[in-house]
Amino acid sequence: MAKEIAVITIHGMGKANPGYYKGFQERLQQKLGKHWTRVAFGHIYYQDKLEPNEKFVYERMKRAKTPFRSFILWRALREFFMFYFADPGSLENNKREPTSAYYQTQEKIAHELRRIYRLLGRDKEKKVFIVAHSLGCQVISSYIWDKQYASASLKSEKKTEVGLFGKEGKTLTTNEDEDAFLSLESLHRFYTCGCNIPLFTAGHDHIVPIMRPNRDFKWLNYYSRNDALGWPLQPLRGRKALKDSKYPNNPTYRELVEDHEIRVGGLLRFWNPLAHECYFTDNSFIDPIAKDIEALIAPPLIPVKK
Repeated sequence: MAKEIAVITIHGMGKANPGYYKGFQERLQQKLGKHWTRVAFGHIYYQDKLEPNEKFVYERMKRAKTPFRSFILWRALREFFMFYFADPGSLENNKREPTSAYYQTQEKIAHELRRIYRLLGRDKEKKVFIVAHSLGCQVISSYIWDKQYASASLKSEKKTEVGLFGKEGKTLTTNEDEDAFLSLESLHRFYTCGCNIPLFTAGHDHIVPIMRPNRDFKWLNYYSRNDALGWPLQPLRGRKALKDSKYPNNPTYRELVEDHEIRVGGLLRFWNPLAHECYFTDNSFIDPIAKDIEALIAPPLIPVKK
């Protein structure tokens, strides 16, 4: 029997375990109870396109006969920077090339969406919930943007020329319904946590978010004030103008996003930047998602007035 809705996770930067989603999945399943059987659950893992290369470079640097070896704390800091901040740097490089991390990451997104589409009985109208953490927020936002601006009818200065939907991109499908689903036109909720999109956009004159995929779409952003990598999004705008005249159909972040400040992590983490790693297993983040899903697939009965 086909599933009724989809919930898809995507991880953030750093040494993400292929099973990064399991704690979130277990807690969400527990909260949904019998309704879980109606959910198609997906997870996007792209770290395997980044970490082997980062590890190769880091090991070569360690073996080189240079003044690399220093105080153990500084060596740990070097390793942290390599395996965390090399991720966004690599994803923002050579976006047009099919061999790039950016392109290959978008391929992985499309592959998982295609699998979920089959689980949903190939119904393009069934609603999708995406849950993104940290760098994953930028990754999936870029995917949506690129697909929205891949149309051949757009003027050249607006048309996407990078990633899976650029000039070098492969045709995803010849099926219009599947293409609509892979375009995330049925994206119902976009939950972001520990989101660092401002770090990717702060240098631009104009800062423009994606267009609404549909009229029911909501973007809910969760952050902790102690998470140095997690930001509110409503204040996000460019220096020169609130709107970019080249993108009149795009809302501002204030119009598009709901920000929610929450406390995540136990006694050792909630008060410091380590809170960044705690969203996917914290009830303050998972509970609103579970309630949104229940409201959609099991709405409360409204008593009939006699």
